[in-house]
Amino acid sequence: MSELLRQHMGQMLLAPSRTGVRQNHSRSKFLSTCPEVKDMRSVNNKWLGAWCITVLLALTCIGRQAFAAEGYESYFMYIGSDPHNESPGFLDGYEQFQGLAHDADNWFISAGEAMKGDHDPSEWKWGIWKIPLTSMGNNGLVNATPSHQILLSDLPTLRSEGYYHIGDIDQFRGFVLVPVENYHCCGDVTKGEERKGVAILFLNAADLSYVGKATIGAGSDDPNWPDFGWVAVNPADQKIYVSHDRTDSLEVYSVDWNWLDLVRHQTNLEVPLLHLPTIRLKDENGNLFSYVFHNVQGGAFSETGSLFYCVVGICDASYGSDGIHVFDTKTWQRLKQSTFCGEEVPPYACPSCPDFRFQWWEGIFDPIHWQKTCGLGSEPEGIDVWDLDSDPRSPYSGQLHVGRLYNVGGQDDITIFHYTHALYADSSWTGDEQGRKGNPYNTLGETIACAWDGAIIKMKPGYYNETLTLTKRVKLVGDGAGAVVIGVAGP
Repeated sequence: MSELLRQHMGQMLLAPSRTGVRQNHSRSKFLSTCPEVKDMRSVNNKWLGAWCITVLLALTCIGRQAFAAEGYESYFMYIGSDPHNESPGFLDGYEQFQGLAHDADNWFISAGEAMKGDHDPSEWKWGIWKIPLTSMGNNGLVNATPSHQILLSDLPTLRSEGYYHIGDIDQFRGFVLVPVENYHCCGDVTKGEERKGVAILFLNAADLSYVGKATIGAGSDDPNWPDFGWVAVNPADQKIYVSHDRTDSLEVYSVDWNWLDLVRHQTNLEVPLLHLPTIRLKDENGNLFSYVFHNVQGGAFSETGSLFYCVVGICDASYGSDGIHVFDTKTWQRLKQSTFCGEEVPPYACPSCPDFRFQWWEGIFDPIHWQKTCGLGSEPEGIDVWDLDSDPRSPYSGQLHVGRLYNVGGQDDITIFHYTHALYADSSWTGDEQGRKGNPYNTLGETIACAWDGAIIKMKPGYYNETLTLTKRVKLVGDGAGAVVIGVAGP
């Protein structure tokens, strides 16, 4: 048994049995003396030596594709949406949801109202709200009570300089980072025109007080930034990541977080950033993309920083880049893109496995071209990674949370889609099978067939009368008290 396999199976005690492998949750030591077996098909189906199955389970740690370090942060299983086309009361007058972020105890929501008609964009209404989990109750965000809020109208200096549109936000080290566009972003300075660029605002997460801004693209030699939709901090390197609205790359900046900590109680500061080399994104084969991502609406990193998630799309057009994308931050190679499926898409138009479905539009489905039509004005807005599965204060679950704005007819309703890294199996289940907690698969074969590298398979106690061949890096864990027995019974 290799040391790699021992390390990855360190959370399980697999005891010998002539019928397969048992899992004991009372201890965390891994025992095995079995030689390595590379393929289940090499084992006699009528006599599955328990020690050999022990090794086969350990082989779940080895995948065909190097998948972002060794974590299990691939949150691809769609588990539901909540709220769904609802408008939280605290956003009255600011219904155009833009983004979300969190700290240990709170959601942060960015939203605004793009006023129609002859209003100058500087008169548009934008703000940030802090929502404690303890204020949400069973109805979630819909009836939540903010503890703090800040509006751009509270910052007259910024408004007078032309800053108006807020995008998808992030929280890091006690600061909320807010991307804002500028009405005078892109003037030709050689003609005496204003060129303000765009900016990242820094707010204290504790009370949303304004600390200062970092300006991007204001120099005469800088590229134009007409749109600025999101900002995210990688917790691994503490760098700030942003992008243009239409792009095939990421821009990276460093900031002195220790200095920010020292000056966090000041205001109207100019925060210096250092522009680092641009990152070019790659497709699944490691090649540079031959097209741009149209309308990047949000970005977020996994908790270890090994994966980068972004959400792309807009209502008035349909592109191949639409959806959620996941990148390995070691190589910046794309690992997966969401499928364009959901409640309104006929089942036969979707993959048989339900993972990573993201139907962010609510409109008329075109059965000929298998695509959306944009008659009803939905578009994705904002993305965040927060593990809520074990937090009793939260009415939501999952780890990946992706927002959508339904901005038609003055409704401006919000939907948040939730995703997890787990699939469920229960050998005694007889109902509808979707691999989710409430409707699991009843065989491990089905579960593993729909799994992906980096997935967690949660097995209800019981006997699984089957053999397995594992070619993906997944983690097998018990789900509940009792033994999990896998294998074909001997004579």
